[in-house]
Amino acid sequence: MMTPEERQRFKEEEKAHLRKLKALRAAARRRRSSAVVTERLADMAEGMRHTLDTHGEFMDKLDRETASHEARVEIALEGQPTVPDSVSEQQRADALVTQLRTELESTSAVSDTSNAATETEHAPTPKTIGRMPGDLTD
Repeated sequence: MMTPEERQRFKEEEKAHLRKLKALRAAARRRRSSAVVTERLADMAEGMRHTLDTHGEFMDKLDRETASHEARVEIALEGQPTVPDSVSEQQRADALVTQLRTELESTSAVSDTSNAATETEHAPTPKTIGRMPGDLTD
């Protein structure tokens, strides 16, 4: 049989042992979670590297296509005069503005006549509160 002092000493030793186990479990849990965080960060870094590589490849492809299109445009413009004829450009611009104005005027005239026709067709009806529409004999 244990004396009360032995019992108390055993109890204190057991508490110390349990506290150490609890601390070890907490340390293991922190280590696992830091390992998971480290792994996730590595995955993110790899994803970023992949994204940057893909972006670089896309930009290279875009640069090649742009250079190709610019070369085609330059070849097409080789036979053209380098200074545009400003008089003919101005005449074409004036003609285009005149054409747009006539089109706008003709569409607004058509819409004005159609609006007038719809307004006469939809004349407001007198109010019939408390009466039937057929009882409009005032």
